[in-house]
Order: sequence, then C-alpha cells, then structure tokens
Amino acid sequence: MNTDDIHRYILGAYGTFTLTSKKTGKSFTYSRWDKGDFKAVSLLTGPDNNADYSYMGKLWSSADGKQLRLYSTRGSRIAEDAPSFKALAWFLQHLDSDMVEFRHEGHCCRCGHKLTTPESIDRGIGPYCATKI
Repeated sequence: MNTDDIHRYILGAYGTFTLTSKKTGKSFTYSRWDKGDFKAVSLLTGPDNNADYSYMGKLWSSADGKQLRLYSTRGSRIAEDAPSFKALAWFLQHLDSDMVEFRHEGHCCRCGHKLTTPESIDRGIGPYCATKI
C-alpha cells in the first residue's frame, strides 16, 4: 500500500490493521470504527481477534485530511505512555516511513465487505467505496 492508501484506510469507517516494527519485530493490531463523527481506535488485547479489543482513544483528522493524530479520552483503556499507543501515534505522523510494516485484514475500510480483487486488497478499499472517500 502506498501512503495515500494507508491514509484512506485509517480514515475509513471500519477496519482492522496491524503495525509491525521492522527494527524490533513487535506488532500491534488496531481496530477502527466510527460512532457518528467520532473516529474511535481500539487495540487487540486478548486472544480473540474478533472480540478482545480495548478502547484506546479518538482519531483526529485535520480539515484538509492530511494530518492524523491519536488522542486519549476519558474512556480510554490504554494509557498514552503504553508502547501500543506510542506506536500508533508515531505512525500517524510518519505514514511514509519504511520502519513500519502496515497490514490490513482484507476488508473494505469503508463498508467492511470482504475484498476479492488484487487491486482492492492492495488498497484496502473496494472500487465503489474508493469513489466515496
């Protein structure tokens, strides 16, 4: 995925993605979902990759959509000084970094449908939804 595709995927309404440090090999898996205008992020914290997520915080996007930031909220279950929080916060500022590997789960980041064509899988979004974001 290129930087624009990663950016689009993270801003999509739904999606699960994993960041892996190429230096340490450490990985964290995050889930993104929208609740109205609220863009929430959760962290996989247990063995069930469908249900064991803990709320991290809110994703903020600048008006032009080019800047992304992660903020802790009152309901956050993951502290800002946790390695998983720091990793995502750093990555949002360095989407073009070759120090981190970005992988998504193979579902459209906008509607959640399973992706089947190679182009859609590579981008993380289906052709119809790509015209909407």
